[in-house]
Amino acid sequence: MHINLEKSINNEGIIKIKIIKDDYQKDVEQKFKELIKKVNIKGFRSGKVPIGLIKKLYGKSVIGDVVEQIVSTNLNDYMRNSELEFVLNPIPDNQNISLDFNLEEEFEFIFKVGYADDFEVCIDKNFKLNKYEIIIDEAVIQGKIVELRNQSASEVNIETITEHATIKGIIHSEKLSLSKSIEFKAINLSDTGLKVLFGRQTGESIALRSEYFESDSKLTELVGEDISDTNSLINDYILEIETIKEIKIPDI
Repeated sequence: MHINLEKSINNEGIIKIKIIKDDYQKDVEQKFKELIKKVNIKGFRSGKVPIGLIKKLYGKSVIGDVVEQIVSTNLNDYMRNSELEFVLNPIPDNQNISLDFNLEEEFEFIFKVGYADDFEVCIDKNFKLNKYEIIIDEAVIQGKIVELRNQSASEVNIETITEHATIKGIIHSEKLSLSKSIEFKAINLSDTGLKVLFGRQTGESIALRSEYFESDSKLTELVGEDISDTNSLINDYILEIETIKEIKIPDI
């Protein structure tokens, strides 16, 4: 195998890779042996297909796959180990490549490449730069710390309802033949509601009233029914607490 780089103008060039039969023949023969074990051809027992038939049926594709793998591996190795700093990926020059795996035994592949050339920066000894001292306000630092901690926060299961909890459960109403899953946050509770629900645990059941929420329409929104007469519905809505979660902000 022979690989060489031909530089042109504007930091561009072409890499030519020439492959001869000795470079791929061993791998091709190994592929044929593997195919004999795998292919099923009518008239032949498994693993007993003649190698000549295998080559006739699959020779072109096997040689193509092996050669492609060899070219790709050696091209990458060449570019990685080169003293030049190549930029972007090499582009195959398909117009100048003609491959016939049935008739030919030697192949040449051409790739267009770009590379970064060496350069020298000359700085006048009289050239001066200003040095600036950056002062960051403590409030900005603390604000960024809070932001990063909030971004890394996670939701965890807890046993009892707190003022920052998210409550999920099933709400039942025998009067309205209602049973549905609901979820709400403790911050939506009124002072009365928080006093009633604070400390309640998963598995407990509790009657819900519209007065337990900051907004009179919150229970209607959760239930999905119009609650026009609150007094007549006292204790009609029973919440069975399934899960209680809270946002946990990591420590510094």
